[in-house]
Order: sequence, then structure tokens, then C-alpha cells
Amino acid sequence: MSRGTIVLILFVIIIAAIIGVSQFFTNQPPVEISVAVNPLAEDWIRAVADDFNESEIFVNGTTRVQVTITTVADNAVWGDDVNWSQDSHPDAWIPADPASVMYLSSNIPMGIITDSTASTPLVWGGFESRVAVLSDDGTLDWDVIADAVATDDGNWASLGGERGWGFLKLAYPSPTNDIAGLAVLFSGAGHFTGSTTLDRQQLLEDDFNDWMNAIVNAVPNFNTLGSDPAGTMASRGTSVAEIALLPEVLWLNNLDGLQGSDPITLSYPDTGYELTFPIALWDDNATTDDTRASVQAFADYVMDAGQLRAENFGLRPVGNERTETSSLFTQGADIGILLEPTTSQIVTAPDKNTAETLLERFG
Repeated sequence: MSRGTIVLILFVIIIAAIIGVSQFFTNQPPVEISVAVNPLAEDWIRAVADDFNESEIFVNGTTRVQVTITTVADNAVWGDDVNWSQDSHPDAWIPADPASVMYLSSNIPMGIITDSTASTPLVWGGFESRVAVLSDDGTLDWDVIADAVATDDGNWASLGGERGWGFLKLAYPSPTNDIAGLAVLFSGAGHFTGSTTLDRQQLLEDDFNDWMNAIVNAVPNFNTLGSDPAGTMASRGTSVAEIALLPEVLWLNNLDGLQGSDPITLSYPDTGYELTFPIALWDDNATTDDTRASVQAFADYVMDAGQLRAENFGLRPVGNERTETSSLFTQGADIGILLEPTTSQIVTAPDKNTAETLLERFG
């Protein structure tokens, strides 16, 4: 047998061995990790998880990873409304706000491993007919809303609108049930105090309470608004709400219903707040190295391939690196969506005690 033939045979044997080993590992049961995600990012993360699972990602060179997604509101976790325990918990969590991890009780050992996977800022929106009455330049902000609700309790006739409109109907997510609603309170408090850092003592003062209560009282019914106030406004028009402060992602995912004969017009608040969707790992003595590596692999995937899909679901990729061809953002330009919005100041989430003070008073 010639040397060339021997080399060829050895090459074939090596290739066959490599293929065999690869098939062996592929056929082994995968490590399954569960990831809980805030509803605002659910559709995006589910799509990314499907791609991840189809890609057959391995960790430590030998262990295949599969991801399952569940959904949970931030407030339910740090408010102890879910029963996460050492025996029953997700391996990772993607809340809407890093503050939600800070607010966790000590028996939930979650630690952030990825600071932000995407972002969505709060954006004012109102039906064009109503905004034209409130603002000469078509811009909404806290002062515009506060002045409106202080005028005969927001009676449209007193504001210069039609008597048949009744009283101004404001909308934002329920602060008790939705971190985005609590973010609205953060934004309002930051605007009133003129600071991005909230001081609990300032929020106990009567002048702030009077100002904020007038705004809160302009919300007719949080239950009627549902979990997606933008969707409710898109389907029911001005009958339920006329002006709202909501995460940009909700406006973007309801564009088709918001561009009718009386379209929504959007404004970015001067004192804003951004939800940034970090990834947190459940890490205690029972957490295995394979689980840690698997969660990190999924986090890496979200920060790589997942970024390319974020804007398709109305979320801004990290660094806001989008193109002008991104469909939802360009489609929303007609009603005020900006590719690069400018905000004077972004409020920082306060400590849990301050957040709970706001919830007790305005939740």
C-alpha cells in the first residue's frame, strides 16, 4: 500500500471520527435554561430565542443549549407577587428596568450580567385634535399637561376645545402593575423637582403632591386602559384616552391604528426616562457552571444577532445603532418618531424606599 493511500485512509478515518463525535454531542440532551422576560420585550426575545435554539449553540465545547421563555412583569417580581424560590425559579431574567433588580428581596439572588440589551424611552402622545388645543407648536410635555388639568379640572371647553369632549382623559400604565407606569412617576417627579436624582423628602412636600395628584386624577380608569394603552387608543379612539405617556415601543407596535383621520402626534419629554432591559442571572450555590455558561451564551447571542432584530419589534438596539430603513421607526416618523431623539435630562431610578413612597401616594 502506497504512502499516499495510507494518508488518504487516515484522513477519512479522522473526518469520520470528527463527524461521529459531533453527532454524538448533538444527540445528547441539551442544557435547558429558562428566561423570564418583561412583556414589552417578549416578542423580540421569543424571536431571538427561536433563532438561538435553531442555531444549536454549544457551551464548553460539548453541551448544547436550549432556551425557553416565560413572561413576567417587573413589579410582580420585586413586589413578591411571584413565588420564585431556590426550587422553582428562572435561570435568567430580562426585566424592563435595571432598578427592578435593585428592588429585589434578598431571597432572590439575581445579579445583572448584561447592563442593557435594548432601550425604549417614554414618549408623550395625543390625538392631533386634542394636542392642537393644548399646544401652539404641537408639543406635549409635563408643563402642558399640568396646566391643562389645573384649568377647570381639564374641562376641554375651558381649554378652548369642544364642549362635547368633556374632561381631558390621560393615560399611562398602572404604576402598581407595570414598571413603565412607575417610570412615568419618576419622569414627572424629575420634571417637577428639576433633578435627575429623586429626593424622597421633596416628594413628600404638599406642592408636589398637589401637582401630581391633579395629573393622576385625569386618568379615568387603569383597568379600562389595559396592559397596552396605545393599543386601546388605536382601537377605541378618544373614548378611553386622549393624551398618554407611554414607552415608545407601544406606540411603534400600534402604528397602523394610530394614523387615521385624527392621528396621534408624539413628543419626547424634556425630562425623560428610558427602560433598558438588562439580563440578570440567578446565581446561588445550586447554580451549575453549565447553567452560568448557558445564560452567558444566550446573553452574548442577544447582544450580537439579537441586536439586528430589535428594531423590528419597536425597540432601540444598544447604542441606538439603527439605519434609516428600519421600518417601524421610519413609518412612525409621520407622527413624531425620531431616529435620534434629544432629551434634556434622563431621570435615574431612585432607591426602593423612594419608589414605594411614590407608589403609596400615586399608584
